[in-house]
Amino acid sequence: MKKFFLFILTFSLTVIDVEAQQQKLPLDSCVAMALSQNKLMAKAEKTFSKQDAQADMYKTNRLPKFSLTGGAALMSGGGFGYNVPEGYLPTFSPDAATGQLTPNVIAQGADGSPIFSSYAYFPGLDIDFDFSKIVMGGVSVQQPIYMGGKIESAIKMSETGREMADLNRNLVKSDVVLQTNEAYYKVVEVIELQKAAESYRDVVAELYRNVQNAYEIGMRPQNDVLKVRSKLNEAELKVRQAQNGVKVARMNLCHCMGLPLDSDIMPADSVMMDELDELPPIDVSSRTETVLLGKKIDLKNTEIKLVEADFRPQVAFLGGANYIWGPELNDEQLFNELKFSAALTVSVPLFHWGEGKKKSAAVRFEKEELELEKADLTEKMQMELALALNAYDEALLEVQLTKTSLEQAAENMRVAKDMYEAGESTLADYLESQTVWTKAQTDHVTAKGNFQVSKIKVLKAAGRL
Repeated sequence: MKKFFLFILTFSLTVIDVEAQQQKLPLDSCVAMALSQNKLMAKAEKTFSKQDAQADMYKTNRLPKFSLTGGAALMSGGGFGYNVPEGYLPTFSPDAATGQLTPNVIAQGADGSPIFSSYAYFPGLDIDFDFSKIVMGGVSVQQPIYMGGKIESAIKMSETGREMADLNRNLVKSDVVLQTNEAYYKVVEVIELQKAAESYRDVVAELYRNVQNAYEIGMRPQNDVLKVRSKLNEAELKVRQAQNGVKVARMNLCHCMGLPLDSDIMPADSVMMDELDELPPIDVSSRTETVLLGKKIDLKNTEIKLVEADFRPQVAFLGGANYIWGPELNDEQLFNELKFSAALTVSVPLFHWGEGKKKSAAVRFEKEELELEKADLTEKMQMELALALNAYDEALLEVQLTKTSLEQAAENMRVAKDMYEAGESTLADYLESQTVWTKAQTDHVTAKGNFQVSKIKVLKAAGRL
């Protein structure tokens, strides 16, 4: 007896400890956690950050670009010399009439060479070049002045890309909210199904005890005991299946929330049967998908301007300051100063066999494809919203009908139990009423879960999620 009470006490403490470790979260907390930790949301955030950085990068194309270059070289045998031999050089005298220099020629030699009246002596010259040490450095600047509108078009495209990344982030957000709602209410649903399975098992177990007791005193045949025992086994299997369903549903919810799959969380809410305040009209103009396609069309319009800019004149300014030191001539520095330069470049496309027009036409066709895709998608989303509204209406009706069926099945089981105990009905009839009752329970729980999901799908289809 002491061992029995010790077992009960240990079991109770274990249950209390498990419940203390479990974290019960309402739907709002689960959605908030999913939006902050879900892997799809993290990927969408990275995409937006990338587009944001690219948009800022393209804006720098308006600004001048500075570059610094430099180098140094040491070379063995980097010099060479040259000797100009000594000799006599002819002389010239100015002509007062013409102002030109005329040679002082007095006669022609035997070989026809001129003989001058006077000569100048050149003592010779040694020339030594040294290139063994060279140091160079410089700063250059490039400033675009007019690029045919290419820079502005690229900036606008990058800003549109950032807006599209933001819209895609909102689209992923709505998907994550929908998935989290579905996963959350699936956990709520399977928990209710587990309770229904346990309730059915308890009813069958009670019947089994009564039939077993009646059999032991000879009031019921053994066949009745075996029938009820078979039903009890089926009930135990349904309980185990429901328990496994809870585990899988909780793992799916943890995945949506970005938590480890074995996290011990439970929903704090039950299936609420609050209806939508008002049904949205069949209007999908505010849906993110529609706005996103509109941005893609805007992107193509800007791309046309970008293509046309490649075939317009382009003007840029180039400037720089350069310094070189090292080369020597006869031990004297040849270069040892800073030089400045400035230039204006102009490029004018003349003839490219209609390449620009053909490229622009190709982009225009792509834009027209997107416009057709947008019109087609709009119709599909309108049909999606209409189907979601129909599913919501049917789910609400199903909840009402299954509730009525459950009440009727419960009353039918009560009557069948009374008649069976009074000997006015067979065991098979009573077991059948229990089966109908547990099915009605399952149908009602499933209907309530489907109703919650249908509500969130209506909001998503209407672009209100």
